[in-house]
Amino acid sequence: MVFSQIQKRLWQWASLLTLLFAGQLQANVLVSVDQNPAQTNQPIVLTVEVDQDLPADAFDASQLGEQFTLGRTSVRRNTQIINFDTRRTTVWQTVLVATQPGDYPIGPLTVGPFESQPFTLTVQAGANPNQSAPVEVFNSVSQSRAYLGQVLNYKVKLLIGAELQRGALTAPQLEGMSLQQIGEDKDTTEIIEGKRYRVIERNYALTLEEPGEYELPPAVFDGDIVVNSRSRDSLFAFNQSMPTRAEGEPLTLTVLDKPIDFNGPWLVSDMVVLQAVGDALPDSVEVGQPLNLNWQITAVNSDVNAIPEPQMELPGWVKRYPEKPQRNSAIRNEQLISQLTINQALIPTQAGELVIPDVELLWFNPHTKRAEVARLEGKTITVVAADGLTLPVEATVQPQPSSAEPSNLLPWQLASAALALGWLGHWLWWRREKSTESKAPARTAPKNDDLQRFHDACQKGQLGDALKLLTGAAAQVTGERQSLTQLRQHSPQLAKALDIAQAHTYSPNKSDSALDLMPLYQLVANLPKKAHSSATLAPLYPLSNKE
Repeated sequence: MVFSQIQKRLWQWASLLTLLFAGQLQANVLVSVDQNPAQTNQPIVLTVEVDQDLPADAFDASQLGEQFTLGRTSVRRNTQIINFDTRRTTVWQTVLVATQPGDYPIGPLTVGPFESQPFTLTVQAGANPNQSAPVEVFNSVSQSRAYLGQVLNYKVKLLIGAELQRGALTAPQLEGMSLQQIGEDKDTTEIIEGKRYRVIERNYALTLEEPGEYELPPAVFDGDIVVNSRSRDSLFAFNQSMPTRAEGEPLTLTVLDKPIDFNGPWLVSDMVVLQAVGDALPDSVEVGQPLNLNWQITAVNSDVNAIPEPQMELPGWVKRYPEKPQRNSAIRNEQLISQLTINQALIPTQAGELVIPDVELLWFNPHTKRAEVARLEGKTITVVAADGLTLPVEATVQPQPSSAEPSNLLPWQLASAALALGWLGHWLWWRREKSTESKAPARTAPKNDDLQRFHDACQKGQLGDALKLLTGAAAQVTGERQSLTQLRQHSPQLAKALDIAQAHTYSPNKSDSALDLMPLYQLVANLPKKAHSSATLAPLYPLSNKE
């Protein structure tokens, strides 16, 4: 009895499942196009609708074969409930483009476990293929013939005659070609033959890396436009999206190799300007004072990474501290403007004539097909020692001719004796005054604290303050004010320490690590003191020998 009841329940569940699966196996697959016959190079919207809730990958548009150019496929799901009766549908839409006229078989298409009925799509050659297209693509290049490495302006222009819901523009891709978007999109409005269009322009910098003939593919636009689904049987209007596709025309480019007689780094440009920026260089400068050289190279329609850095020969006694070059590019008047900015500091370490030579940059003009030179005039700068720190010049003592006239010795000896007695009395008075001063409290002379302040700056790692106090601290140790050039001559260790400190001052990465200044302080503190001359003064009145 119990077994019969269980068997009856199993038959009921099996019947219910059979009815459910039978409903799914009887799903309808409807495949349609928005136009038949269609025109060549016109977007054709293919719609696949199944009255089941299926996953998005249940339909694969690639089964249409290579007879069409396929665009993006979109999927949506609808659910309707009427009198407690639920109906679910899954809809795919994809864009087809036929480039040749003819009859094209569509289907049977497989959607999950279901198949559609086949039909034939007729494509005709249209007199004006883009007449009714909601989106049009126009692509162009500034020149069809260019040299190796020359930057061309590749422009894409979109004409949108419908309400655009979403879209994506795909730039052409080709081996051996560099294509980089420059600037922002330009969004405007134009009226063409009485119809308003939304116009979007995009610019690319196109560079070909190898010489030869190139077939450049067209730019392709894929997107969705909004269509009105107003129906006679409906009281309301619903806006739905429909996929669309448009593409431009392929282009042919010829790339020429660089001339064999061009000597130097290859730079091709419509125009190159080399100029100095910032403050002008002075006519004279002191030893140890930095000179700032700021150059700017501007190239029109040239790759910014292809601009070489000019070379300059300088004397060995000039220290050079360059910064990292800055490269920038922008679009102006539909031309690519590339700029290279070079900044460097020069520090002369000795007095003399510093000759900054002319700077030249060789480049190739594709319009004149000739090599040209961008030149920046040099300058001669006089390097002098610091004020008050010039080296002392020894005076040449000219011997005085001796008088040949005879003199009377007796008056002279009397005068010498009187003078000696006067000096003796003065010496006794000086001794008494000195003993009196020794008993009085001594007065402390003002103390020079440059060495202590220099020590504190070195201990704290304050490089700028330490360099400012260095000459004063050295003068306190040696008893003589000296320039940096003179201080270098004391020892190779001190010269090397000064070079390291100055290099760290003008280095672009000086903040990356701290510099230990205590070795520099030890070298300055141990400088030898100036030796005082032990030569005595000649007697004011030399005694003559008696005859």
